[in-house]
Amino acid sequence: MDELSGFEYNYLVFSTPQSLNSDKIIEKIKNQKQEAVYLQVLDPKFLISDKQIVAALFHTKRAFHNNKNIARDFSTEFIVRLAGKRQISSSIDLLGIKDSSTEIMIIAFGNEQNQVEREFNLFLDTISENILDDKQKKLPILELKELAEYYGCEEKLEIIEKKALEIIATVEIL
Repeated sequence: MDELSGFEYNYLVFSTPQSLNSDKIIEKIKNQKQEAVYLQVLDPKFLISDKQIVAALFHTKRAFHNNKNIARDFSTEFIVRLAGKRQISSSIDLLGIKDSSTEIMIIAFGNEQNQVEREFNLFLDTISENILDDKQKKLPILELKELAEYYGCEEKLEIIEKKALEIIATVEIL
């Protein structure tokens, strides 16, 4: 991780059936873990846009580059940065999938686009029959009113997104 250049990433957001088994999904991620590609499954309800993902990836990579990472694992550090929290448990409480999650985001990231695509599709095939509805969703999931309330700002997408990006950046400062 010498450079702070961006990561390649791929993600999809799906609706889930009522009977989501989050432990089973997390176990499948652990079983598929590769050196060059990181996989993560999140509850995306408080995410606004791709800009958050890019910012969290940048700050994660920079944290490891500068030895200021909070987590030992890169994919866990990504959740910490994306959530804008300094506590791993708080980050997982916010963005981690639960059996009650109604939408999930599957994301793969790494340095090589081909590897990211391959691992992403492999993981998608592994879990698709059990947990994914065929309804793909787009960010944001929640209504602007709910997002504005959560982020404590005006009910405008640009302002909410700016606030979310500021929160990601402040993890470094706190």
